[in-house]
Amino acid sequence: GGGIIHGGLNNPPGCNGIFIQEVNDNIRIHDVNIVVKSRADARKASFGISMVRAKNPKVYKCVVDNQASEVINRHSVPAVGINVHLDATSASCEVYGNDVKTTHWGIRVGNGGRSYSASGNKVYNNNVTVDQVAVNAYGLLLGSMSQLEAYNNNINGMTTRGGRGIIFSYIENFDIHHNTVNTRETRTPESFQTIGIRSRWGVRYGKIRDNRVNVFAGQTAGYGNALGIYVT
Repeated sequence: GGGIIHGGLNNPPGCNGIFIQEVNDNIRIHDVNIVVKSRADARKASFGISMVRAKNPKVYKCVVDNQASEVINRHSVPAVGINVHLDATSASCEVYGNDVKTTHWGIRVGNGGRSYSASGNKVYNNNVTVDQVAVNAYGLLLGSMSQLEAYNNNINGMTTRGGRGIIFSYIENFDIHHNTVNTRETRTPESFQTIGIRSRWGVRYGKIRDNRVNVFAGQTAGYGNALGIYVT
């Protein structure tokens, strides 16, 4: 319970609301209101909530507003609402019922590797708004899991520069269903398309079903294309 406000115009870059590092087991973060503000020229990643090497975590019913980081291009450090970096031995993860607003990435779950490791993962009933400040925004960014169910998430407000609603990689045995995704695109040097749902890199044994996907791209020269569901 309670609230955290961190950062401001004259504060250092890379502000975080809650940051838990190294192996942690059965951590629960819930019913917390978090606002993060870093300088506009920040070069360090900023998180509303971040767990590193989490085992069997739960993050639920939090309100996160990450206003941090000027994201210059697709190689820039991210500003993330909720980041759950899973330990390979994790057997249960739930991220649900959160209201997230951020400038770059909404919710990221996985360990960032190329193995099908952590299992028993659910991401559901979250509301994600991305007020994108530059390029390559993601509502849900998911990866490196042996089991995943992502459902009833609402991803909206993906503003005009390269929005990706749900993107996932190196996942087996997945079920992506009953999500609502709205994304938009305006052509920039670093961004060329908008995607509602995308699977990429080492994805196997799963379903993408019963989702409502709306993608919007410009109708004149110089705008990118719009892809509802993109499987590669």
